[in-house]
Amino acid sequence: SEQAFDEMSKILICKLNEEKNAVDHKQENRFFLEKVESWGPLVAINNLFEDAKKTFKGVFPLLPVYEKINIRNDFTIKEITKLLEPFAIYGAGEDIKWAVYETFLSGTLRGELGQYFTPREIVSFMVELLDPKVGEKILDPAVGSGGFLIHSFLNVRRKIGALPILEEQKKAYGKSLIKDCLWGIDINPRLITLCKINLIIHGDGYNHIYIGDSLRQDTFNDTTQELPTIEELLKKEQPPAPVKLEENTFNVILTNPPFNLPILDQAILNRFTLGQGRKSQGSDILFLELCIKLLAPNGRLGIVLPWGILNLPTFDYVRKKILNECIVEAIVSLPEGAFIPFGQSHAKTCILYARKKSAENKEQKDVFGAITQSVGYDHRRKHYRKIEANDLPEILLSYRKFAKES
Repeated sequence: SEQAFDEMSKILICKLNEEKNAVDHKQENRFFLEKVESWGPLVAINNLFEDAKKTFKGVFPLLPVYEKINIRNDFTIKEITKLLEPFAIYGAGEDIKWAVYETFLSGTLRGELGQYFTPREIVSFMVELLDPKVGEKILDPAVGSGGFLIHSFLNVRRKIGALPILEEQKKAYGKSLIKDCLWGIDINPRLITLCKINLIIHGDGYNHIYIGDSLRQDTFNDTTQELPTIEELLKKEQPPAPVKLEENTFNVILTNPPFNLPILDQAILNRFTLGQGRKSQGSDILFLELCIKLLAPNGRLGIVLPWGILNLPTFDYVRKKILNECIVEAIVSLPEGAFIPFGQSHAKTCILYARKKSAENKEQKDVFGAITQSVGYDHRRKHYRKIEANDLPEILLSYRKFAKES
């Protein structure tokens, strides 16, 4: 499945590049079976790939596996071209793009990597809940396939389009959104590639998507440095050069960090007050503290957490940390097994929405709470299946009313 993912990613970038050149620059779209056959399929697809890499610099890590398309025979290239040829991805409606995105994920990365994906119903709800504004700096420190950044990008882009300003000003805001406002980190190079492709499909904004370990703060930009092999990178045999994430910087952080992974490395534990003096600490707790550190004063955090962190006496010290440094705005309980179709996790989870305290805003007020029974897909099935029942839109409306009256 990983090899299939690598090769399909390359071919999707070829198709995107040809469609982009045809739409934006009135050039010939060469991703057609007739054209590919006339050149020779293997030669043709690699020529298209070289052109695509020049357009979308830094999408693929500087690893041998990404130097060329590694499909071995002409027949396979012709079949894939024929199957993809009728469909336009670049410029298609958002529903079509999400269908491509989710089908691609479920088809190639089901299994171990499923844990990195958050269902779009929950992603959309969290983005609407935090309501990112034009010009705000947005981060996901466990970015996975990029769902939170993609929804944030689309949300802010709609706001830019609705501003009562000149088109030139809107374009400037749009360029700033793409260039400066979207930040993401993940330890898995393949997921970073997928995140970048998804952002390109939805309109760009992959400038600050980095490979690395957020808890170690050893992220690095694969557009400028040659990487070790994927196996070496994941085993941490060759530490990458650091790209420092500044504390008190981000206006919005949206994330679904890995749950309950025991962190044993003392160098990591000592970076966090919730890790110091301990032999082990859960990854979710350390990610929570990291997010609070990185938030600017009054910055907003939306994070998926195990329900026990906000509920069990064992984690009282974590709740004290949250209340000392943040104002809790809302807690939304998710149904047990909400992530079964995405990594087969049966954990009971919740969404915490908190705002980092500032000199002007440091008093805790009433907290909005909600319990969801349905989330728009069947959370009891192993495979994703959309259903009509969804409490999240009603909860969002209730929260907005609550916040307005508070």
